[in-house]
Amino acid sequence: MSDRISLPHLLYQLLCDAQKLYGPRLDPSFTVDIETFAPVGRVAHASMRQPDLTKRRYVIYVPMGTVETNLGTASFAIGHEVIHVLSCVGQPWTTFAEEGLGQVFAFDSAARRGHWEISPRISSPYWRAEWLVSQLLRIDPTAIKRVREVEPCLSKVTVDQLLVQCPNLDRRIAQQLTTRFPEGEDNVSQPR
Repeated sequence: MSDRISLPHLLYQLLCDAQKLYGPRLDPSFTVDIETFAPVGRVAHASMRQPDLTKRRYVIYVPMGTVETNLGTASFAIGHEVIHVLSCVGQPWTTFAEEGLGQVFAFDSAARRGHWEISPRISSPYWRAEWLVSQLLRIDPTAIKRVREVEPCLSKVTVDQLLVQCPNLDRRIAQQLTTRFPEGEDNVSQPR
């Protein structure tokens, strides 16, 4: 695959991939758009999402030049946010399951496009979330898709729902997956 691709096309590819692997979007009537911004400080390699419930629009912000500079970085950044688009309900917080799936899908998306080295794994709650989701998917690669058939919003999934869909999952891992993801400075910054 060529490294020349538009952001909207990459978004469309990643959204299709995510839905195939993890189930359909909760509300496909939401418009999903990409906008670029001039990077400032720590925000230079992050993408952010902003649901607008009144306009039924979801915007993923990507630093200018990302796709032109590195398709792997663009795939990673947009891939992570695409997971949030699957459950676009405007919930003010996420769980380790949703953030971890974002990380797993982001790294896989970059790797599938031939970019193995995009950046080191973040040593923060994101690493823990990624590890927890990897444990779940190692036991059953279809567990996320099946649990989303019961509860489409991944951050609203309960321990019991996870264990019904994946009975071999350790209860402690299920409890951690359904725990609210911490907010704070260690997490990706929002543009101001």
